[in-house]
Amino acid sequence: SRVCNYLGICFIFVCIAMASSTISATLLSNHPRIQKKKTTNIQDAEVDFKVLKFTCHDDGFLTNLGKHCKQMKWLIEVANSPELVDICVTVEKGVITATEVHVEANGLQVYPNIAANKSKAKLNEDFIWCWPFRGLLRGINVPNYFQVHLDHFPDDQWLTCTVIEQYADGLFKVIANMPNARHAGFHSTEVPAVRAVNLRMLHDQQPIVVPQGSLVLQVPKGNPLDVSLFVQHHGSDSSVQSTDKITHFFARHSPAPAKGLTASSQQRLKFTVSQDRKMVSCDKGYNYIRHFLSGEVRCIDRKTTKNFKKAWTVQIGPDARHIVEVEKRHATSNIVTLSVDGEILCEALAEDIESEDGKWECNFRLCGERFLEWEVYQTNADGMTLATTGEVLQSTVFSHDCCVSVEQNIAEATLTIGGLDYANMPERQGLHQEEALRWLAEALMGSFGLRIPYQIDETAPVGLEAVVLSGVSSFQKAQGFSAFEHDRLHRFRKCTFLS
Repeated sequence: SRVCNYLGICFIFVCIAMASSTISATLLSNHPRIQKKKTTNIQDAEVDFKVLKFTCHDDGFLTNLGKHCKQMKWLIEVANSPELVDICVTVEKGVITATEVHVEANGLQVYPNIAANKSKAKLNEDFIWCWPFRGLLRGINVPNYFQVHLDHFPDDQWLTCTVIEQYADGLFKVIANMPNARHAGFHSTEVPAVRAVNLRMLHDQQPIVVPQGSLVLQVPKGNPLDVSLFVQHHGSDSSVQSTDKITHFFARHSPAPAKGLTASSQQRLKFTVSQDRKMVSCDKGYNYIRHFLSGEVRCIDRKTTKNFKKAWTVQIGPDARHIVEVEKRHATSNIVTLSVDGEILCEALAEDIESEDGKWECNFRLCGERFLEWEVYQTNADGMTLATTGEVLQSTVFSHDCCVSVEQNIAEATLTIGGLDYANMPERQGLHQEEALRWLAEALMGSFGLRIPYQIDETAPVGLEAVVLSGVSSFQKAQGFSAFEHDRLHRFRKCTFLS
């Protein structure tokens, strides 16, 4: 029968594979055991804080404030925290009575104590309030960057792993390379909750270090109007390693969020790779790909409205567009307002943001993340190409340093990004339809420096079993076996290789 003939051919494949060990050896030499790769973060620096909005008003700016009053507000995004930090400090300096202070955080009054049943009170000592935070672990989503020890494994057994998520409570989600129970090799297992003490670095076996720090608000008793908010970064022993004014952390997301100040939309570029890994197709043209990868900043438009408002429109990469505006809203006040994409970023006097004498200057960042999405044919751990496809996502975090400076008047204000004045930036190219392209892999590498990634199916057969099953599957397809015959042969292969 056809099945009996097929079984005979199976044994022939086994004999050929055993006699020709060079087949497997060549396979392994050309494709060294590849690390599993789902998402890769390429990050030069991770920012723990983003001050999304800061306003500092006096009674000359806000009519609802009493005489000799000052009100400061901060809206801050802290990495790894789902909620924004909203801080408001109001200082009312009495002419005859003592200066009184009101402080609230996230809508809750923290000074004076709510039990005092007062909305404001004088300071009997310096007021200091701390918000501790836990930063992001460096290396999240970098494949096999860490090792994990599971509590009920032997003390000396550490498994190579990829940390894929950090929770707000300090726990981590990892994908661990677990040893197979019945045969050589490993398989990937997701562990949903791992303590920090159970993780260490792969390259030096040292414990992981999760950045720790605090937001610290200080209102001095001697001069309550001199309010300061700063960031303290702590070492592994909780000692203070550095202190920075919060004005160093002005930032906005790029592209601009569709609504609000957070949850920026993702920028993605997709490549589809052929099974032999020689050809790559993309639905975008050359100029789009080049601009996407470089993230080059280009100027679009600049407008000046009289002497009280000026606006610049810039493009970052092919998809992100931002409008930066600076203005003086009240002729009687020296407060300057800086807005990005229609939302106030900073509204304050020059001295409130530590500007140099004789100018109002605000430094901020436009931060975002770009993704390359690769659709590739999977391989087994030996590098043999399979018939199944998977997605590899590579991300690049970027940050552009921006500065808006005002000296004499708003009309002469300047904007620089990355140290380059707006007037010297390249102009946005006209929009036109580009033809989607197919690239040879070596041409893609030569043109953009892009290497095709791999995705490994850890459960796929390896070694001799993979070589034999590959030949058997090819024969089976050529002969057009029925579902019944396919099932009987699958049972035979399973008994032959896995029993």
